[in-house]
Amino acid sequence: MIRGVYFDAWFPRQHCYHPSLPGRRLRMIDDLLDYRATTLVWSALGGGSISLPYLEQEAFGEIDPRFRFYGFVNDSEFIQECQKHGIQVFGIVFEVQGWEMPAELNEDESRVLALNELRGAGKRTWMGLREFSGNRYPKLWAPLEKYFPKGLFNSNGEPVTDLIEECVSRDIYGEPCHARWVECTDREHQCYMMDRNNPVWREYLKAVIRIQIDAGVAGIQLDEAELPITTFQYGGCFCSECVQGFRDYLIALPEEQRPPELNGLNLKDFHYGKWLLDQGLDFKQDRESAPFFWEYHRFQIHQIKRYFGELADYARQYAAEVKREVLVSGNFFNLVAHWYYPLEPKVDLIITEMRNTRYRQPSWYRYVAGFAGEKPVIVVENPYGGVIPELIEMLKVGKGYDLFRISLYEAAALCANISVPYGS
Repeated sequence: MIRGVYFDAWFPRQHCYHPSLPGRRLRMIDDLLDYRATTLVWSALGGGSISLPYLEQEAFGEIDPRFRFYGFVNDSEFIQECQKHGIQVFGIVFEVQGWEMPAELNEDESRVLALNELRGAGKRTWMGLREFSGNRYPKLWAPLEKYFPKGLFNSNGEPVTDLIEECVSRDIYGEPCHARWVECTDREHQCYMMDRNNPVWREYLKAVIRIQIDAGVAGIQLDEAELPITTFQYGGCFCSECVQGFRDYLIALPEEQRPPELNGLNLKDFHYGKWLLDQGLDFKQDRESAPFFWEYHRFQIHQIKRYFGELADYARQYAAEVKREVLVSGNFFNLVAHWYYPLEPKVDLIITEMRNTRYRQPSWYRYVAGFAGEKPVIVVENPYGGVIPELIEMLKVGKGYDLFRISLYEAAALCANISVPYGS
């Protein structure tokens, strides 16, 4: 059985900032050997959701001698050191996240004085996908054309100069959706929810995958594998790609599968969002009872399978081009069967984040083992829900050790390895 480690490696007493993970140190590998770790998930190279140059800095950037003194390494070096000990590092692709970070720069914008956590130094500005795609900082970041020599063009053939404006998921009113669960309320940063149905965003994610493979990862982990269903909770998605795709889906439905409400509708110009608004509905209240909701849900399930598969295939294809092999997995959140079971053939192991972590949940672990079949499985705690906050408080004062051990033993006994958290 593999032993997975949930390796965000957050700093103590600090936020779990997404998407960039804390700097890696050689001492961490000593800890991982004590854990007898074999596989690290949510573990490396998350910064592509800020920009591709930022991701390259995570992967290959120079480390200041002061930090070398304490064993800090860049992510590609960390991956190499892990490989020496048989530890597989998965690059994390935050598929749904598009970030804008507050920053402070010097006057000629050649040095970053503060990023995310500000200190009142220098010129206030923003750094993220919008600035990268507009080539805003030529002294700090390589241009978009380095990664896309022919540029990026949307479905209408128009050049893309703002990735967020082009690829963001939108609610029924056309407003951008935010990934509220990763935005820290005491910080100014903004995380936009991006839509994998948009071919521009898929091309961007493929560039993230290329950099991660070049950095030596053993595997690619596609987080938020169910996007854009992820945006349902915020009233999305009604971007142009989703609206057009759903229209085409309805037109292609066999006659016997078409809901009777479609009778008399001109599907050639049908816009689901505008039609719902005309009915007095906003896709936020009583969403599941809205007309055509389940047809829309089924359409998005088809899209999930189609485009998750496209990225999984691309990861293996690119790895083969550079004479490598990589594993592929995702985050099959809570193993929602109708979303993720169609994706199972595309992955080499099952990684799932629980919705709620409890002290005893044998039936759920047996479900996980049944879902995975012969494939290895890594279950990850939900750091926000269930018993984890309570358990952490007990562990701080020397209590709850047996509860923690039993939670690991229970999963292992039921053939569903639960990851050991590093940095909770």
